Amino acid sequence: MEIFYPYITNKKECRGCEDCVNCCPVRAISYDNNKEWHIDKEKCRNYQKKIQDTCMNCVQYCRRNILQLKEEV
Repeated sequence: MEIFYPYITNKKECRGCEDCVNCCPVRAISYDNNKEWHIDKEKCRNYQKKIQDTCMNCVQYCRRNILQLKEEV
C-alpha cells in the first residue's frame, strides 16, 4: 500500500474535524499508530479512473464537497 501525506496535513486546509474521513467516497483516509492522517493513494487512483470524465481529481473533490460543507456550518 502506497501512502502519502496530502493537503489535509496543511494547517491552512485542516479544520481539526474528521469530515474528510467520514465523507471520503472510497474510505482512503486512515489514522495510523503515530496519530497522523494518511491517504491510500491507490484507492484515490482507482476512484480517479471512475470520475475521469468529470475532470475532477480527489483533492478537488474534497475541497468542493467536504471543505465547503465545513465552511457552511
